[in-house]
Amino acid sequence: MRSDSWAMRIWKLFYPLLIHFSVSVLFSIIFTTVALALGGGNLEDTLRLAVEYNFPVTMIADVIVLLILLYFFRKDSLRLMPVKMKITPFHWILIAVCGISCCLAANYLISLSGLIQLFYEQYEEVSSLLYYGNIWQELILMAVAAPVLEEVLFRGLIFRRLRTYCTFPAAVLVSALLFGAYHGNVVQGVYGFLMGAALAFMYERFRTIWAPILFHAAANLISVIVTEVPQVSNLADSHALAVMVIAIIAALGTIYLIQNNCRPKEVSP
Repeated sequence: MRSDSWAMRIWKLFYPLLIHFSVSVLFSIIFTTVALALGGGNLEDTLRLAVEYNFPVTMIADVIVLLILLYFFRKDSLRLMPVKMKITPFHWILIAVCGISCCLAANYLISLSGLIQLFYEQYEEVSSLLYYGNIWQELILMAVAAPVLEEVLFRGLIFRRLRTYCTFPAAVLVSALLFGAYHGNVVQGVYGFLMGAALAFMYERFRTIWAPILFHAAANLISVIVTEVPQVSNLADSHALAVMVIAIIAALGTIYLIQNNCRPKEVSP
């Protein structure tokens, strides 16, 4: 990949995003057309059908995109020299704890920054789309489907390809910027950038796509729980400062351990 022209490099970075966008738009058009037909042109019936079948349609679209991306991920893997790391159960625990603490720390810091107030309408619009269904649908979409699909896309393809073109810091910066932009608004964009940098770090240290997938799944899981479970939400809000301080310490501590004392070691082939 290092011998690719700049045009080819840019194409290789962006066509996975185009695939995701194209399939999503295509399914959205088909879904809207079918909903309009079944609703008989009645807006109320069309909206009811859109809400009722949004979950299965989204899942089908995500599976199709994932299968396509996995094909290219596999092709890339065949071209690159595999690096196997010795990953213990303790490492997986560190990754999950780091994902949870980074999610909480980033959200609380963004809340303190005032960004939500500045871009409140955009933030609420996206939040309503993310947390639209029952909690089980949200858990499946956000804690399972989204982490797998987005990690194969952004870390498995985009970040890994960037690593063949440039240094680690540059690859982290570019992939995190793309991941932030992917979220579509300023507030989630800043959150996506911060988490994208952490996810790239996880992939770099563990050299397996399962590391950022677990990190991402743990982060989204705690986000759904804090948002949708009133007891947890009330507890987090009433002790916001304590939660933020603990989350920041836990995030920095787990990252330090992964980088230094508990850094996984390469396994000889």
